[in-house]
Amino acid sequence: MLEELSTVVKDASLCGLGKTAPNPVLSTLHYFRHEYEAHIRNKKCPAGVCKALITFTIDADACIGCGACLRACPQTAISGDKKQVHAVIQEKCIKCGICFDTCKFKAVRKA
Repeated sequence: MLEELSTVVKDASLCGLGKTAPNPVLSTLHYFRHEYEAHIRNKKCPAGVCKALITFTIDADACIGCGACLRACPQTAISGDKKQVHAVIQEKCIKCGICFDTCKFKAVRKA
């Protein structure tokens, strides 16, 4: 639909600016269509930059329960006891990524 709309704007415009305005959209659709489709169809961001589409989780196999992520989280969105596997409380998570940056054991995953 975005491609069709861009083509219509390009073809129906009477001035040079209108004819070239859709070019960035058409160009990104040409080279990055898979990213557009992942955002729209799968609600995922392959580049991992769209906050609304990122989910942080903790890998139970990698987490040693050190508590670094728990202490660093500004929203107290991580639960777990010392030396136990921690978990992200998705409802409280603001997706700031501090837990991801803090974890030395790479147990916090971004998806």
